[in-house]
Parts: sequence; C-alpha cells; structure tokens
Amino acid sequence: MVKYIYGKVFSVVAKKPIRLWGMSLLADLLTGLAMALNAFTPMIGLAIVLVLNLGIAMVYLAGIRGGEINSKDLFVGFYSFARTAAGMGWMFLWQFIWGMVPVMGIIKAYSYRFTPYILADYEGMSPNDALKKSMEMTQGYKGKMFLADILLAVGISVGLSLLMLLSRIPYVGILFRLILVVAIIAVALFAPLVMNLIPAAFYEEITHRRVCPRCGVELSPDARFCYNCGYGADGNTGSTPELPAAVVCPQCGAPVKPGTVFCGQCGCRIN
Repeated sequence: MVKYIYGKVFSVVAKKPIRLWGMSLLADLLTGLAMALNAFTPMIGLAIVLVLNLGIAMVYLAGIRGGEINSKDLFVGFYSFARTAAGMGWMFLWQFIWGMVPVMGIIKAYSYRFTPYILADYEGMSPNDALKKSMEMTQGYKGKMFLADILLAVGISVGLSLLMLLSRIPYVGILFRLILVVAIIAVALFAPLVMNLIPAAFYEEITHRRVCPRCGVELSPDARFCYNCGYGADGNTGSTPELPAAVVCPQCGAPVKPGTVFCGQCGCRIN
C-alpha cells in the first residue's frame, strides 16, 4: 500500500507543483498575518490559524482527488468558522496532551491525522465525533502511515549524506557538490509537498477502500469477487466450481496471488 501511496503522491507533485506551491505560500502568508493579529486579539488570531490549517489540508486533498486546486479549498473552513476552529483546536489539544507520553504521542498523532479532512467532509459532525472517526479510520493503518513518513525522511537523509561524501572525492568532487546543491534545492521545494500529500492520499484511499460484505477481507479496486471466500463484491455469491491450483485462474485466465482461494475477477475457486 505504501508503494501505491508514493506513486499517487509523486504523480500529483509532477502534475501540479506550481498550484501547490502557490497555495502553500498563500497559506503561509495568511498564517503570518493571523499570527500578527494574534498579538492584538489572541483568540481570533489563533482561531484563524487553526482554520487555515484545515484549509491547506483540503488543498492537498483536492490535488489527490484530481480536482482543480484553487483558493476556495484554502478557505473552506471559514464557512463554519466556529466549528472548524473548535475541531482543529480539540485535535491539537489532544495531540499536545498525548505528546507528553513518548510513544503514545506518536501513535495518537497518527490516530487523529484525518480529523481536518473529516471536519470538512462531514459538515454536521461534532469535533469530538470527528476525532473518534479519525481513530476508527486509522485503525490498522497507523503503521503504514508511519512507514511512509519514515521512508521518505530516511531516503532524503541517506541521499544527501551520500552526495556529501562523494563531494569530498578529489577532482570529481566538484561535480558532486553541484549535484548536492541541486538536491538540497529539490528537497526544499518538493519535500513539503510530498509530506502534506501523503496523509491526504491515505485518507482518500481508506475512505474508498472496498471490503467483502461477507468476511470483511479488504478487496482491490477492480475485484469482483472476494479472494478469501468467493463472495461477490456486489453481494452476489458468484460461481465457485472446484478447479486445480494455478498461477492464473483456470476459468478466466486472470493472474492470482499465491494462497488465493477464489479468483478476484470471476469468483472461480482456485484450490
């Protein structure tokens, strides 16, 4: 799943970097103004910052969903200002509280990660229910989200460290120094986009995941029958004649994974 998420994220970055940079810069500018306002009206300035945090999350989610990225996504939280500010504040409060417990702080940060998207997608949902739904949705996925984040951080660190070592080689080191400068600029430009798109991609993927209506096994987007029990993904029992094991389905020829009991395309029993 992590590989699929990376593919989706990098595809969005490749297609819409300018729009994402533009919205991010606009969000930073507005956040700076809100922080300045915070010196005079603390509660209002803080509330605006919280609402803008939801807005930038929705900008990246719009990118993942393949829609147009524009300023209306950044200001979506202002339509229900009080509820959005309360929901985001409630999330950050619990993240702060759990953050005082070393390991649990990390776990809870991932548990509450979908709260901004839920607050925007479910207009009638209370802040407390939004946190609960986020915890439900991230159940079983927190490890994968952590892995996606840590792989990116490790990959960047290893890549830059390797370039730094190569830049010390006599004569050819100058070439690697130039490459290192380019790499640092690329990381500064693209890493923030990727880091913000990763949770949005997980949210979208988990929101639209398919499970077997009989046994609850997660299904691929194109599966018509459950791999585990042969039940139709649309509720039909399907056809499940006994056939010998094979690396492809003996009935429809679709490739099957080792250990698969039923074909995901036609429902035929594999072994």
